[in-house]
Amino acid sequence: MPKVANVLFPADYFEKGAPDGAMRIEYESACAEKRLDARVFDLELFEERGELSLNHPFLDEALPLVYRGWMMKPE
Repeated sequence: MPKVANVLFPADYFEKGAPDGAMRIEYESACAEKRLDARVFDLELFEERGELSLNHPFLDEALPLVYRGWMMKPE
């Protein structure tokens, strides 16, 4: 089954390779949905340095990206 979207979740503050605990069930559900490619990223690093650090690269970066996480600053 082909992937239709990439979904990005913020990482847990203490365990950067795992999703934030408040979103763990949604992350696991997205991973179980074979049409979605779910990843986590270090929100603090992104906000401080503008660097996007994923736990694994997306399989297809050309797919639409859905951000499921905490509010970000407009910048």
